Amino acid sequence: FGAKTDAAALAPLPGLACSLGLATLGPALDEALARVEEGPRAKLAAVAAQTALDQALQFAGALIAEEAVGEKCELSPLQPLTEPATLSGLLERLDGSKIGVSFRDGKLTPAFSAAFSVSWIAKPRSRSGR
Repeated sequence: FGAKTDAAALAPLPGLACSLGLATLGPALDEALARVEEGPRAKLAAVAAQTALDQALQFAGALIAEEAVGEKCELSPLQPLTEPATLSGLLERLDGSKIGVSFRDGKLTPAFSAAFSVSWIAKPRSRSGR
C-alpha cells in the first residue's frame, strides 16, 4: 500500500517491514465439498479443509521466516486479515486473481482462502564480552 498508514494498519506489530500473503485451496475444493451430503462426512471434510489451509499458512510462514533469518530479523506471529476494506485492497495489490481468489459478499472466495500479514522485527544485537 502506498501510504505508510495503510502499511502500518496491516502490520501486526511495528517493525522494519511487513509481508503480506494469500493462501487458497482453490475452487475445486468448494465444488467437491458442495457435493458432500450434510452430516458427519460434511463436518469432517470441512475440518480437513481448514486443517489443510492452516498447513498452507504455516508453510508460507516458514518460507518468510527463512528469509527473515538471512536479514537478521524475527517475525511476529501471522496475523489474519479479515476487514473488508483491507481485503479488497490486499487482493488488488497482490493480484489475487492469479490464484483465483476474489472478495465477494464480505468474504474471500474460494471459501478456504486466507489473507495474512507478518511483521519483520530487527533482532537485538548481542553485546560481546558480557
